Amino acid sequence: MYKPNLDKTLDKSIRKKHKKVLSLISHHKKNFKVLGFKINVQKKAFPPCPDSIILANFLSKIKNVDSSLDMGTGSGIQALVLSKKSKKVLAVDINPYAIKSIEENIRINQIKNIEAKQSNVFSNVKEKFDLIVFNPPFRYFKPKSLLEKAMTDHNYTSLTSFFKNARKHLNKNGKIYLIFSNSGDLAYLEGLIKNNRFSSKIIKRVYSQLLGWDIKELKNYYIIYEIK
Repeated sequence: MYKPNLDKTLDKSIRKKHKKVLSLISHHKKNFKVLGFKINVQKKAFPPCPDSIILANFLSKIKNVDSSLDMGTGSGIQALVLSKKSKKVLAVDINPYAIKSIEENIRINQIKNIEAKQSNVFSNVKEKFDLIVFNPPFRYFKPKSLLEKAMTDHNYTSLTSFFKNARKHLNKNGKIYLIFSNSGDLAYLEGLIKNNRFSSKIIKRVYSQLLGWDIKELKNYYIIYEIK
């Protein structure tokens, strides 16, 4: 079972900041506009946040692929961007309100090549893909609500399951793009990558101080990994 490796003082700071961010997200507005897409978000679905925008901007510049999977789609922002980069896109999330959100956003933006499914990681995914995109929960403590589950993955159960099963869902020469934060356990993430026989490189690093979501004691930042 996973055991937190972070300093206790830092862990306390992260939990305090987490509560503030959760409070903001719990009262999020319904309508957003990101990279030219109109995005409506159900009350119990996760809205676009700084990490979502960072990843979406990066994906808007990648090369085209035939098939892609947006794991943990939330409001669907990554799937919408991928619809311009991929012939077909599957968007999945454990949260039924997230699926309602992405289905609404597919309709609003008149997108024809996205399919949405409710799935606990790969539980309802059968296909293989050229590209898998994942913006996982960064925190390791137990969520108290469905909305908070988008931010916290108790003992990194979902993250561990993702890497255990991801290879079965990647085509030959397929890639994973994953964003994570040092407000989570980066050492554990990188251990999962290595122990499941993947290689990785850092594509982009963005400091949260620039976005107003920083944890000052941590010099908080986001990292986009390319994983093969």
